[in-house]
Amino acid sequence: SGHNKAFLYENGVMTEIIPDNYSNEAHGISQNGKVVGEIMLSGVGTRTFIYENGQTTVLEMPSGYEDWHNYGRSINNIGNVVGSLRNTGVSPEIYKAYSYSDGTYSFLGTLSGDNSSKAMAVNEEGQIVGFSYLPNQARAFFYDDGTITGIQPLADGTSNLAYAINNIGQVVGHSTISGLDTSIRHAFLYDNDELID
Repeated sequence: SGHNKAFLYENGVMTEIIPDNYSNEAHGISQNGKVVGEIMLSGVGTRTFIYENGQTTVLEMPSGYEDWHNYGRSINNIGNVVGSLRNTGVSPEIYKAYSYSDGTYSFLGTLSGDNSSKAMAVNEEGQIVGFSYLPNQARAFFYDDGTITGIQPLADGTSNLAYAINNIGQVVGHSTISGLDTSIRHAFLYDNDELID
């Protein structure tokens, strides 16, 4: 029907996570089986959900952001969720990266000079990666203990995005490389302040 449907695949069995809704996606899963994603609710907008042991919970929005959309991207074993809120009906669109735990949202902010940010992944240490951006340029970030730090692009890179982080703090993503074809992308590994193409 053209709608997206979130699923959990385990031991050869695919389970439909939200059977009574026809527009939802799953984006992250923890090592102990917690799933995070987003659901489109009629008349409300996009909201983040957590799925665990057959039960689905839709997260409440933070106060003052009830008209925004919520996109959950990653979850760790203790249920910390990261994602971003997006405003509606405003140009340019603004995204705000967040961390969510036990009913509380914490906004991560942006790198200096940027107006939007998206959080893409969280590890078991609570370290978060994503990207901060203006309309024509994105910069990967590493967030730890309240501090957001930029990850420089590869040599000749014009922008970069971070997508995943493991439990020892290694980050992966891609840089867009300048040249005749600006769509060329190189994967990177960021490890102990070293950026590897």
